[in-house]
Amino acid sequence: MTKSIFFDGESILYFDYFCKIIFIPMRSSHLLLALLFCPLIVFAQILPKENSKLNYRIIGYSFPEIKQSKKYVLQVAEGRYFSEDSFLKSLVITDTAGTNRIIHEVPKFGVEYTWRITGYDKSGKALRKSGFNHFSTRYGKHADTAFARLRLLQSVDKAHQDYYVSEDFVSTLYDMSGNPVWFLPDTNGLGNSIIDMKCAYDSTITFIYSTPINANLNGDIYWQAPRSMVLNGDSVGIRYHHEFTKLRNGHFMSLGMEGRQCRDIISADTTTIECTKERKPVPGFRRGKFGLILEYDENKNLVWTWNSAEHLIGTDYDYFTPRDSNIKFDPHDNAFYFDEENKVIYLGFRNLNRVMKIEYPSGKVLDIYGDNYKKNQPWAGEGFFCNPHNIQRLPDGNLLYFDNNSCNYSDSLPEIIVAKEPTKKGEEMLVVWRFTLPVEPGIRQRFESGGSVTELPDHTFFVCMGSDYAKMLIVNREGKILWSALPENLVPVEKKWYVHKQDRACIISKKDFEKLVWRAEKEK
Repeated sequence: MTKSIFFDGESILYFDYFCKIIFIPMRSSHLLLALLFCPLIVFAQILPKENSKLNYRIIGYSFPEIKQSKKYVLQVAEGRYFSEDSFLKSLVITDTAGTNRIIHEVPKFGVEYTWRITGYDKSGKALRKSGFNHFSTRYGKHADTAFARLRLLQSVDKAHQDYYVSEDFVSTLYDMSGNPVWFLPDTNGLGNSIIDMKCAYDSTITFIYSTPINANLNGDIYWQAPRSMVLNGDSVGIRYHHEFTKLRNGHFMSLGMEGRQCRDIISADTTTIECTKERKPVPGFRRGKFGLILEYDENKNLVWTWNSAEHLIGTDYDYFTPRDSNIKFDPHDNAFYFDEENKVIYLGFRNLNRVMKIEYPSGKVLDIYGDNYKKNQPWAGEGFFCNPHNIQRLPDGNLLYFDNNSCNYSDSLPEIIVAKEPTKKGEEMLVVWRFTLPVEPGIRQRFESGGSVTELPDHTFFVCMGSDYAKMLIVNREGKILWSALPENLVPVEKKWYVHKQDRACIISKKDFEKLVWRAEKEK
């Protein structure tokens, strides 16, 4: 479809990715130059691009500057129009800005929209109107509130209105009133059962869907981790899990998993351990799962790895004696935080109730916080953790973590804890702040897995309680709840809403999300 836009008195028409000059009042010597650069000028400045199909409702409108304009008026109509009368009758947005870049939210998914810009001088006189531009928002079932919703339990306070929160698994982003504003489209082989979705520093998103993926809001994949690697001389498939992060140097770091089987070989004065690469159970060998930290570069080359087997075999693994011999040794590492500035990685183990502090890149274990099976070995904070699931280092140097608190008794509630690291190895951690997360009256839920916590710039905390009661909330340091909501899915047969289980949730500011939008629209 041909449409018209105007630049300083020059009428330029274009069709799709082709810019055809119909009339330009300039010398013929400049014609070739104009033909070469016209497509770049037009398409670099008009966003969203003509006929774009967008999977978000927060739209970035960008258009060429109009000389002498002091303000610009954006008009958006619901529907596809080419005539003035029809367009004006269906307006849903009229907004004014001082620049030629405007962010505005359209009302619905699954709808076509027509928009244009008018420039005005300082006296209020209209200088030019752009032609009619068109885009549509896609439909996504997980962003359809007839099937999935974020039900508010407590409205947000004024200080946190301009945030958006995500749900794992359904891959949807909501505003703080529970309205869906973005969903991950099922394109490029992506599904909706993703975990650990978050915003990276370079206005991209990261998440795990079978393998770790770095993408934009459109679902266009920039980088995807390999499905196998060479380990101990063999090519083995990798099971990625729980956490994936894009590092500041452009590399990618994720948790992985390796299975091993080992047995004790006892001689007269020593006991050694023999391990096999055999994947099927071998009589006399004990089975175990061990965690990997994997770092890849931009070209998917494995540039660094750390294997918990090298630290747990000969210690915890040897003292693991379950009643059922078929039960695997499973430390269940489920979270890491890489302090890139200080070159330290904190690795959390749910089933060991432990956090290891690891020096990077040497891989040396600097300290152990929590329980340890090995006898007569000093460690800090015995019993300090109780099924931890998330950890990070705060700007003030303290550690923040989410604790399921489910290893002691059935009705315990999860906690978020801020703790001060010991200054010497072997000393205990010191709790600086602790908050027990509340549930609504009548809720009986064991919090055995999942959960996450993030500190916001104002030092409040955004929390996902995980498990089957994955309530999200914001709480301040005085223990006051500032917002809370429950993710829910409709079971059509029962015509009943149920809380949607999730592993973690992330929160993103309006400013950071708008950066994601601009990048995605340019790359559409």
